[in-house]
Amino acid sequence: MEKGKKIWNSLGATDPYFAVYSVEKFLHSNLNEGAKDDFFSSGFEYVEKLWADFERIFGFEPRPKRVLDFGCGVGRLLFALADRAEHAVGVDISESMLKEARGRIAERGIENVELMETDAFMRSSQTFDLIHSFIVLQHIDPSEGMEIIRKSAQMLEDGGLGMLHVTFHNPSSSMQKLRSKIDGKLGPLRPVAYKLRGRTPVPWLPMHVYDLNAVLELLRSLGCYDVSIKFTDHGMVGAMIFLRKAGAFDY
Repeated sequence: MEKGKKIWNSLGATDPYFAVYSVEKFLHSNLNEGAKDDFFSSGFEYVEKLWADFERIFGFEPRPKRVLDFGCGVGRLLFALADRAEHAVGVDISESMLKEARGRIAERGIENVELMETDAFMRSSQTFDLIHSFIVLQHIDPSEGMEIIRKSAQMLEDGGLGMLHVTFHNPSSSMQKLRSKIDGKLGPLRPVAYKLRGRTPVPWLPMHVYDLNAVLELLRSLGCYDVSIKFTDHGMVGAMIFLRKAGAFDY
């Protein structure tokens, strides 16, 4: 995970809000207190819809004691999840992201949130009754992302709920995929290349697709038999996988 850690530490140090939620007003060059308020408000709006989806799919409203948010970044969704739980754990690969999150936790006086780096999370024996990751795994190579999914599902208590989001199809043209690959290799030269093209430089984010069948089989093998999928499209086609660790059905 060292390559990913380097990328996200750099993004966390230079453009943490845009890297979490890629909307132009959250670019560092545009960021102000109003934009930050909008950033965190969007997290509460998202979690309200998430809870409605849980209730629609499973027939009851989640009332979690311990929540996991993998890929918490600076806390956009973590703080909203913590508002609905006794305790919330936010995990991220980037220490610079977690540093920013700590500042916001202190600023808001939040007392029920714990932050953890990914390496520590993978060694942890904690358990949760709700696990969550949204628009995160798509930035992680599947060879590592599948192990994160495995660990998260293993940490989920029997009867617990979860929502894990993965991307499984890239509809971009071959030329668009090539440009993205070249962008990723430009490194510090990217801002210069963008200016030469007359475009505003934006941070480069790695993107990956997952084998959805492999993800579902992994979850099944770990006891998550009750599963529902809601499709997403943020340029990449994805799946919000809602799950309940409830054991096999009787037929």
